[in-house]
Amino acid sequence: MRARRGERGFTLVEIMIATAIAGILFAALAQMIMTWAKFTVRAALKARTAEIEIDLRRLTELARIHYSTTDGFPKAGPWPAQVPAGAPVAWTRPAPGFDELGWAPTRSPVWLQYNVDGWSTGFIVSAVGDPARTGHLQVWRVWGDVNMFEGPLPYP
Repeated sequence: MRARRGERGFTLVEIMIATAIAGILFAALAQMIMTWAKFTVRAALKARTAEIEIDLRRLTELARIHYSTTDGFPKAGPWPAQVPAGAPVAWTRPAPGFDELGWAPTRSPVWLQYNVDGWSTGFIVSAVGDPARTGHLQVWRVWGDVNMFEGPLPYP
């Protein structure tokens, strides 16, 4: 249909300019959404790592208290028996060694396997798992005799 005299439609140049402006705005919006998503994932991973550190430091403190009351560094775990890979595992009782220390992780189900290894001069509290859900196991440790936190480190 042809436009009648006095009526006017959009020209091809106007449509191309409007499409270009819409494309630029869409690209900027897509970039903002991608940046927000990356920030959110990073923030969640930092929060999980902080929670892991808090749990391990609390377990370290309970192991020190156990040593002061029994004159021996404790051994606990590994618990759960299998390293959670792909899906979290519920923290169940009895948890060998951990119940005696009076410890349980901050939240259940857990993405980590916890362990306390004691010997005559010190102990290590560790956790192994994949809380980042990348498919690669990582390890976190607190060296009980010097209270040094390490992690996440690649799991051998």
